[in-house]
Amino acid sequence: MHRSRRHTCTALVSLSLLVGVGVVGSAVDAPSAGAKSKKPAVTIKTFRFRPATLEVPEGTKVVWKNADAIEHTVTSEDGAPAELDGVLSGAGKKYAVTLTEPGTYAYFCSRHSSMRGTVTVNPSSGSASAAK
Repeated sequence: MHRSRRHTCTALVSLSLLVGVGVVGSAVDAPSAGAKSKKPAVTIKTFRFRPATLEVPEGTKVVWKNADAIEHTVTSEDGAPAELDGVLSGAGKKYAVTLTEPGTYAYFCSRHSSMRGTVTVNPSSGSASAAK
């Protein structure tokens, strides 16, 4: 009977440690809600821009990364503050642009017209754009 209790205690302590490590691991690995990315990026995966909407201050460099094996584009819609015109020919390819003009940049993939996204560029405080 004594030996059975020891195994039970050992099992409970082991289980507690595993659960504790799992909880700590989850808390450490999970991104905090509302966190701002220092390097804004859009991943193209399974025929979608992820995230589909992005908000950044003016002067931010935004990078699109293709995770699909096929070609995609980042093409601005008419009326965007500036032109976006990137071709990402396969997995691992990137397109980057620094967005200096505030406004909403609606874009799509010219190869797959259902793929759409937007980047909203906000004027930074103290800029000429913010003073308007």
